[in-house]
Amino acid sequence: MVRRLSQILINGTNVTSVCIDWTIQTACSDYITNATLNFPQVIMSLVTLSNKATLEIYEGFVTSTDTKIFDGYIETYKPDGFKITVYGKDKLSELVRKEITRVYDKTNSGDSVAYPLGKLSDIAKDIITTYGLLNADGTTIQDSGTVLTVNQFVCNHADPFERLQKIAQTLGWVLYYRADTNYVYMEPRNFTTNANVLTVGVNIVELPTWNYDKSQMINDLTLEGAVLDQPRTEVFNGNGSNKSFQLSSTEAPSYMNVYYNAGKNFNTTAYANADLMVGVPVGTTTGTYDFTFDLKNKTFLFSAITPASATGDLLCEYFIQTPNPIHRKNSTSIGDYGQYKKTITLSDVLNVSDAEIRSQIILNNYSKPFVSGTVKVLVTDSTFRVGQGVQVIDNISATPVNEILTIRTITKKWPGNFDTMELGDAEWLDADAQVNMLERIKRLEETLVGDTAIVSEIVDNNLTIPLVPISQSIQVDLINDTFLLGMAINGTLYADSETAILDDFEVTTGWAGVNCTLAVNSTAGQFVVGTGGVKATFANATTATMTKSITLTDISGSTGVSSGTPTHGTVGLWLYATTGSKITSVTLKLGSSLSNYMLMNGKTYAQYNSLTGSFSLQDGLNYLVFDLPTGTKTGTPVWTANNYAVITIITNAATDATFDYLTVSLNDDIGLNGLGDRTTNWTTTVY
Repeated sequence: MVRRLSQILINGTNVTSVCIDWTIQTACSDYITNATLNFPQVIMSLVTLSNKATLEIYEGFVTSTDTKIFDGYIETYKPDGFKITVYGKDKLSELVRKEITRVYDKTNSGDSVAYPLGKLSDIAKDIITTYGLLNADGTTIQDSGTVLTVNQFVCNHADPFERLQKIAQTLGWVLYYRADTNYVYMEPRNFTTNANVLTVGVNIVELPTWNYDKSQMINDLTLEGAVLDQPRTEVFNGNGSNKSFQLSSTEAPSYMNVYYNAGKNFNTTAYANADLMVGVPVGTTTGTYDFTFDLKNKTFLFSAITPASATGDLLCEYFIQTPNPIHRKNSTSIGDYGQYKKTITLSDVLNVSDAEIRSQIILNNYSKPFVSGTVKVLVTDSTFRVGQGVQVIDNISATPVNEILTIRTITKKWPGNFDTMELGDAEWLDADAQVNMLERIKRLEETLVGDTAIVSEIVDNNLTIPLVPISQSIQVDLINDTFLLGMAINGTLYADSETAILDDFEVTTGWAGVNCTLAVNSTAGQFVVGTGGVKATFANATTATMTKSITLTDISGSTGVSSGTPTHGTVGLWLYATTGSKITSVTLKLGSSLSNYMLMNGKTYAQYNSLTGSFSLQDGLNYLVFDLPTGTKTGTPVWTANNYAVITIITNAATDATFDYLTVSLNDDIGLNGLGDRTTNWTTTVY
């Protein structure tokens, strides 16, 4: 079995060692590749997470950097307990953040992109490189040919990604970004067939479930939404005073031209180009024009001139849009499977030719049953991509499969040795239906903008008012005394001889309190192990001590020496504070007798990890660490016979504290790893 290796970079920093796992999913219908990564909180000490941070993921089967499989940005990140989940999107998502306003017109000789062929592939390449500022060329954007062309392609304050989606969906192609080449690709489904054959029992593990779906078939299609512009004319008589004229049509026109010549009767004489007046939408106040028109009310009004009194000296040519449905059949499919009729209404077609092309694409896609399934593929060093065709052989299922299917979705996981692939084209119709619904709204917006853009314009006046927050609160979840793989601090499981539980504080027996009273506290959430902890109550501001001759213990495996100053070792102690600010210091004497011990200052776990520079307890559970090698030695403590402990607490007011789980470990950062789920929240407020 080939093992997948990986490397993860955030803003160029290698964070692989602290990554718990990642998942990368690429789908034909989504185009943008998504990555989800899980990290422990320790990642915050390695790199600054932000929505602008770059994210790169490599995979390999020889080295961890054989192939870059993801290149993009962190979209968002979300703390989840002591874990942080990072969500990333590849560079194709950059197209969503930009805007394009342009009409590609194959009849305009000045349009070097669309003129004179109107190729969708040329338009797509220009959108990617000019407006998306990403890489693409003639080898990555396949030639769509001169059969599937458009007269116009409107981009009205649209994001480039939405326009590229529309082109890909119209052609029935796939759109994706490749991290290993740093190029955007657009190509037909099954443009390439992967050289690797997927065979159940060889490189497909587990038995696939196949679906044969005829419910979405279409072989008799009526496509509505195409319109024809029908020209109509109406002649008017000027009277020397009237400037306003009303069309007799009951339908609102899509546009109008007005011709005027006092010396002509347009009832009997054809108009010339010299007779054409300059018109603008009603409400226009700038520029030079002869008349304004109101399409909704079917009127036009002269401003610069008054038509003279003459018969037929005015002619209005206007255009009425009439529906022109397209009806197509696939006779071969009807003969093989029976008739499957459907009527689809689309409002994103520009003319009848575009509607005919779309209807043919739909019939090609839906005139045979959809075969689909999900397979779990053994990881190999071959490259599978969405949109590719792949030959699948299944001689084990009740209905054998041996055909080339389209890869719709690929899900990669690390750690792991399998990729999950969804094969077939069963979801085309649903995806198209959703896009067309959104496009209806978009087309409606564009139509309204076309009629009113000159009439009214909304101007935003931005008043900048600086807002200064009073305070900022930062909360960090700290993993304390917990075994977690991949954590540099406490990811190592130590041997029994290298750790010890010095006292579990289940009873007060053996503990002597000075300036404090002791009692067992069994309140849930105020201790960490067993059934309770020892609660010390302080009547006022004081310096109190808790002393005990603990069970004789050999902790030389934790200290690194049998006697004298330790070379290693950390003591851990849990403390529950009702009011943390009232406890200003905690120290610990540990040794073999009252004249042979190490005196150590307690640090909070946040302080020990440089999150705060001073001793400051939170209300609730706190984890204290005592560093043995840096303590002050009195006498010569014998660590093979450790049995003496004194806890000293300084308070500034009456309060109480509950102590639990006094441990020691060879680890220089933390006490005994307990394989539990114990965390603390460190919170600070900056004003």
